[in-house]
Amino acid sequence: MAFANSPVYMFEVAPPHARGALVGMQAVGVVSVYIICAIFNLGFNFVHSTIQWRLIFIVLTAFGVIHLASLYFLHESPRWLMEHGHDEEAKEILVCLHKTKADPKGLLAQAEAVQIKALETERQLPFGFWYIFTTPHPLKRALGLGHSRMRFQYLAA
Repeated sequence: MAFANSPVYMFEVAPPHARGALVGMQAVGVVSVYIICAIFNLGFNFVHSTIQWRLIFIVLTAFGVIHLASLYFLHESPRWLMEHGHDEEAKEILVCLHKTKADPKGLLAQAEAVQIKALETERQLPFGFWYIFTTPHPLKRALGLGHSRMRFQYLAA
C-alpha cells in the first residue's frame, strides 16, 4: 500500500519543478530497500541457530516501525483537506510546502489552492450519458454536433 500511495502523495504536495525527481527517488528507494534486504538475508544465512529465519523479520519490523513513526510528521494532503471543507488549513500547508526564497509570499501555493478548489467544484457538477439526454442545453449541443458531423461527412464523400 505504501508503494502505491507514496508517489501519489509526493505528486500532490511537491512543487511542480520537483515532482518527477521526487517520485523517481521513491522508486530508487524501493530498489535500495530490496538490495538491503538481500544483504541482510545473505548475512543471516551464516547464522546457525534456530532463530535464523526469524532474524530478517525482526530487522524488517524495525524498518516498518520507523516508517510508521515517520507518518506522524507528514502533512495531510491539501486536496483531501479541501474536499472535506478545511480550506484554510490546506492553504497553510501548501504555503508551508511551496514557499521558497524566489516566492516568499507563497503565490504558487495560492495559485495551486485555487486550482484544487476549481477541480473540486468541477467534480461536483452533473455529468454522464443520461445528464446529456435529460437536460435541454447539453442535448441541443450534442444533437447539433452530431448533425454537423454528418453534414461534413456527407460533403466530404
